[in-house]
Order: sequence, then structure tokens, then C-alpha cells
Amino acid sequence: PVFLPAPVQASVYDLYDLISLAADEGSAPHPSASQTAPAGAAPAAAAEEELDTERLAWCVRILGHVARGTDAHAYLSAELMMRTVNRFGEGHVEAETAVRGCKEGFRARYGAVSDALFEELASARLNV
Repeated sequence: PVFLPAPVQASVYDLYDLISLAADEGSAPHPSASQTAPAGAAPAAAAEEELDTERLAWCVRILGHVARGTDAHAYLSAELMMRTVNRFGEGHVEAETAVRGCKEGFRARYGAVSDALFEELASARLNV
């Protein structure tokens, strides 16, 4: 991988956001498409979800360096946490890392946050 300083990475954050939106739009079923997927579609969908989660993790890392505690950082950290917990399960190292990162983002934004308040903030962020 090529190393780029965080400010350079952040300067193209809008591009990352656009790529993520395009990926979300591209993965959504077309309204006129059949509801049944062709054989072999599930592995492709799983691979795309994995790639999308990796893109999201990349954006969260960038924001953690250059815009820690911003609204975007808190929202994307919560989204990453939800996706990794859903994908790997609560005890997995990836999920625990995402939860820690989300808590750090919320602490940077709101100050000291109890576990109960963290749950409320994360739920509100994700409109759960």
C-alpha cells in the first residue's frame, strides 16, 4: 500500500463518500428487477459488502486523524460498528475494534460517555 499523509487522504474524502454512495446505490436492487437472485449471486454480494465495509473503515480512519469528533466521524464510526458487529459477531476482534473506535469518536465529540449513554447515542445515530 502507498502511504499518504492524513491531510492528503482527507482532501479526497468527498471522493470516498461518493464512491461509498455509488456502491450503496449499485448494490441496491433495481425496482424492476426480479426478487430472486441468480445462482452464485450471494458470494458476490458478500464480497461487495466486505469491500464496502473496508471502504467505510478507511473513511473512519481518515476522519479519526483529521476530523476527530465531528458529526461525520461519529456517524460513520457508528455505521462501521453496526456493520462489523453484524458481520463478525460481538466477540470478534474486528467488532470489538469498531466498538472501541466508535466510543472514542463519541468521547471526542461529547466528552465522557457512560456505556448506557453510548448505547443511546449509537442507536440515535443509526436511527435504530
